[in-house]
Amino acid sequence: MADNVKSIFLRKRITYITLVIWFCTSAVFGQVEIERVQALMDSSYHYSRYDFTKCIEFIDSSLSFSSYDQKSYFEDLSHYYYGVCNHRHGFYEEAIKQFDVGIARFTANNDSTILSDLFYQKSLVFRQQSDYKQFLENINKSLALAKAIDYSRNIGLCNNAKLIHYKERKMYDQAEVCGIKSLTIFKTIKDSSSLGDVYNNLGVLMFAQNKFDQALEYHLLQHDLNIRLDNVWGQGYSHSKLASVYVKQKKYTLAKSHIEDALQITRKIGTPYELSGALLRSAQLNSKIGNYPKAIKDIHESMALSKKFEQLNSYAEGLEELIDIHKKQNLVDSALMYTDLLMQVKDDVLNQTIGKQLSELEVKFETQKKDKEILELKYEDDLNEARILRQRIIIGSSLLGLSLLGFLFFRLSGKNQKIEHQNKVISVALNEKEMLLKEVHHRVKNNLQVISSLLGIQSRSIKDEKAKEAIRDSRSRVHSMSLIHQNLYQKDNLSGIDMNDYLPKLCNSLFDTYNINGDQISLKTDIQQLKLDVETVIPIGLIVNELITNALKYAFPDDRPGEISVKFSEGDHVLNLIVSDNGVGLKNEQMENKKGGFGHKLIKAFRNKLDANIILENRGGTYVELTIKKYKRISGPV
Repeated sequence: MADNVKSIFLRKRITYITLVIWFCTSAVFGQVEIERVQALMDSSYHYSRYDFTKCIEFIDSSLSFSSYDQKSYFEDLSHYYYGVCNHRHGFYEEAIKQFDVGIARFTANNDSTILSDLFYQKSLVFRQQSDYKQFLENINKSLALAKAIDYSRNIGLCNNAKLIHYKERKMYDQAEVCGIKSLTIFKTIKDSSSLGDVYNNLGVLMFAQNKFDQALEYHLLQHDLNIRLDNVWGQGYSHSKLASVYVKQKKYTLAKSHIEDALQITRKIGTPYELSGALLRSAQLNSKIGNYPKAIKDIHESMALSKKFEQLNSYAEGLEELIDIHKKQNLVDSALMYTDLLMQVKDDVLNQTIGKQLSELEVKFETQKKDKEILELKYEDDLNEARILRQRIIIGSSLLGLSLLGFLFFRLSGKNQKIEHQNKVISVALNEKEMLLKEVHHRVKNNLQVISSLLGIQSRSIKDEKAKEAIRDSRSRVHSMSLIHQNLYQKDNLSGIDMNDYLPKLCNSLFDTYNINGDQISLKTDIQQLKLDVETVIPIGLIVNELITNALKYAFPDDRPGEISVKFSEGDHVLNLIVSDNGVGLKNEQMENKKGGFGHKLIKAFRNKLDANIILENRGGTYVELTIKKYKRISGPV
């Protein structure tokens, strides 16, 4: 009996020890397994820039090692890594598909950290495709999630991405603010890899503003960091950027050394976007030193990659470089052909993105506007209901009245908060619409400049001087309209033109067009600070263009010195425009002959549009005064 008791006790003790050993072993090996799976996924991220096949293999392997308990989580997480790999190798549709599956899974799990990562990566795909509306929507979602949980790394990444977006829109001040925020965050958390990306993007920003010394400083910091981190892909990218800066500084030997290293690295690791950029930098260098055959070869290879992977901006940049090379060699027909192709590409981008985005935003804005109106009507009904209740409460007991008033105050406060939220939503929509309108004005300005370039190229093959002069006059008219759209996308007010800024620029550009020395013929302006709408400014600009052009061409023969004066003001509900010179003036028969000219007909047509009276006299030179009755002022004096 005693032996049986001892035996039972011994078996129980052995069972207990076995269970403890099994539990500890399972915990240790379970943790090792999780670390192993995560390491495989991290390896896939590393290879995502270099080797598509290896990247996918590492993700597949990580899932095969996952235990039953962890498999579901890692399957969800795998969509992030599949998406990154497809994006970096140009498979954009599949990348978006993978990110959307991941977003659905982690929304259900309420995991804000991974959701922020997924929205960030998804936004980069849309930026690559020039879909700026989708880029902004996704980057703002990522940033909001990151701020809510104080996710510093993603706050830095989102600001870095916005830096590039604002740079491409030529909103340089906003871009620099985002860059400095990002730089501060990555220095604080000591994220060297992301810090290198910010150095690169700030260098690109300085380059876009022709601040080449500052651009060089940032790209050297980026390059040194890539070398210290043994970041081969990053070195290829920074070599390419350094080459661009050295070309601008005319340090061609240094530029050639860096571009050769960039091409060697990007060809070896096989990243299409970076190789396309390095080839374009190589072409720019060879164009500068006159090696046109090599430059053209590199451009065509770069454009082939851009077309294959739908990088429209890079493709357009290659076309612009081809146009420049053919213009340098006076190959007019080729330059015209590539110019026509460039216009088609820009029109495609405009039609596929801006037009679609504007219409979508318009519908969204109108819907939100109606929702706000309905909310305001409901708010009014609630106020009326509150008045009736208050009257009933006054009749009742004071205690009950106070309670009900407190209840009503709580309800009204909640409704005010809803209205405030709707106003914020509408404000965001309006800001996005304003950004897209700026993009439209930017594209219109670019297309007008392309037209001007076409006229310039065409004039080279024309021998007749009168025909050449007519084309030059047409180019100046196109330029006067281009300046209007340039002012609109560079200013905060998208509907008004500051005349004190626009008219002097227009006059000075005409002096440049006709190669007028300021010491020979001076320009005197007295322009009141007024903001007028575009419909008013276009005819005024074309009229001033004609009058200044005529003065420069005819008022000062035989290199005679003189002065041209432009005055513009508002008074008694009319605009007064005076353009005069102290040149030789016009004789009566010349005035009659001018009435049959195209310029005079143009002035007459726009005079009627503006409902203007015109005075043309000799007052020690030609004196022209217009009194404009029909116009629209956006605001009073600035």
